Amino acid sequence: MKNLLIVDDEIGSRESLYEIFCKRYSVHTAVNAQDGLAILSRQPLDLIVSDLVMPGMDGLSFLKEVREIYPEIPVIMISGSTANQSMESALELGAVGFIKKPFDIHELRQIVAQTITASEVPRHREVLQKEMVKEFSLLNIVGQSAAFRKAIEDARKISKTGAPVMIVGEAGVGKEFVARQVHSWSQRSEDSFLTIRCSGSTQSSLEAEIFGTARNNEASYQRGAYDIVGNGSIFLEGVDLLPVSIQAQLGEVLEQGKFQRAGSPQLVPTNARILATAKVPAGGRVEGVKLQPELARAFAGSTIWVPPLRERVEDIPLLAYHFLNQLCSALNVRVLDISSETMEYFRRYSWPGNIRELRNVIERMLVLNGTQTCLEAASLPDEFGAHPSARSGIELAGDFTKSVNAFERQLIVGALQRSNGVVKTAAVLLQTTPRVLQYRIDKLGIRKVAG
Repeated sequence: MKNLLIVDDEIGSRESLYEIFCKRYSVHTAVNAQDGLAILSRQPLDLIVSDLVMPGMDGLSFLKEVREIYPEIPVIMISGSTANQSMESALELGAVGFIKKPFDIHELRQIVAQTITASEVPRHREVLQKEMVKEFSLLNIVGQSAAFRKAIEDARKISKTGAPVMIVGEAGVGKEFVARQVHSWSQRSEDSFLTIRCSGSTQSSLEAEIFGTARNNEASYQRGAYDIVGNGSIFLEGVDLLPVSIQAQLGEVLEQGKFQRAGSPQLVPTNARILATAKVPAGGRVEGVKLQPELARAFAGSTIWVPPLRERVEDIPLLAYHFLNQLCSALNVRVLDISSETMEYFRRYSWPGNIRELRNVIERMLVLNGTQTCLEAASLPDEFGAHPSARSGIELAGDFTKSVNAFERQLIVGALQRSNGVVKTAAVLLQTTPRVLQYRIDKLGIRKVAG
């Protein structure tokens, strides 16, 4: 429910406005500007309706203060004055609307509803722009194993609370998928979901990306995640990789419900939810995640363990066919089945890269054997030990995806050199279709090759 603040020193007007909006919004009332600022300091708000003429700090001074400290909150001014100068001053200071008393109830309701909706548009647009740079496919829930069903049930229960959530597991198990499920099942599902990767950035850039910077230095001003998502969810991938000072700062925000932009002494109330992940090494458990005490306390009691694929073997066929159908559509190939022998190799394999590795293996098999109607064991990568050239019992060194991509790049470049750069001929050499080969050429960033 959206939070609305009414600031009016006249009790009759204040109570009338409360009655108009209380059934649709969570309404807070203030008898003067100072009272309104006090409410702002402890309560996240979506809209303010303020009287213009008030004793002490008047409406225009209140508006100016709000715009400086809480620039994202829209303000509508109301007044019994008919002076155009007052209206112009309010609009110049950043009011989104000016309504004269006596006001029409239907019109006022409509203006408030439209203002709240409009204020969300830039926020959602900014989230979409940030999310568009990341490729992520939200999967259906695929799995019937007890270990996986427990993780999903934990996610469903925790989603109904407003608590911050920690999702722990090995690389590639689907931690982001679980985070998105928590968000979609929660009361915030219509609000924004913004992703921040916590590795590979400097401390100052991460601090600005999460908390934002103050407006007093326009050259470095940046809206942070807390400003952008409003009542939505901030997803922190690899929260344990955050610098110690940012972990401590984040822990304080989760404890107090207020954040501080860099370069500003002002504490800003927030209702955003934190969904975070932490990676553990193969065989590791939840207890292995090291966080600063402030942050560890915030996540206590709301941690979800996502099991590795080797602990949910019964889910492998379901996931394999799920990816087969998904990738056949994306690659425009018609592979109808996975042989029983291939599936047996899938079940026996340790899957160090987990679900992500399973998807990559099936994608590779489709790319190299997309003209077949069934994925046979002979087309499995060497580490499965399915054919004579296999290195039985030896796993690929390093990152699995990089190893597969390097192998495919070598095959494709060799075929292109032999075909003098003609994709159609290279596809014949690789026993695949030109469309599938071009898809892999583009994905791997292979430049034009001539023999």
